[in-house]
Amino acid sequence: MRQCYERAERLSLPVYFHGSTPASLILLEARLQENLQNFVIYGCYSSPFREMSADEERAEAQCINSSGAAARQLYIKGQVKDKSSSLGA
Repeated sequence: MRQCYERAERLSLPVYFHGSTPASLILLEARLQENLQNFVIYGCYSSPFREMSADEERAEAQCINSSGAAARQLYIKGQVKDKSSSLGA
């Protein structure tokens, strides 16, 4: 993952983190910004630890799309979904 973060920093690609616990996301954000000074995080969301409803998934997809992050893939429920199918791009 570090290589992905370093590449995003080098290419000035803002990211959006989805999943994990709020505490883990806060820690991840702090460590990344400490170690990669030009790393840009446009948002993060700790999704519920349960099946999300279709409405919840649509609302979160809208948040990601409107964040400006350079999202290429969205990780939901342990699966990688192509942005074109899950984010309505």
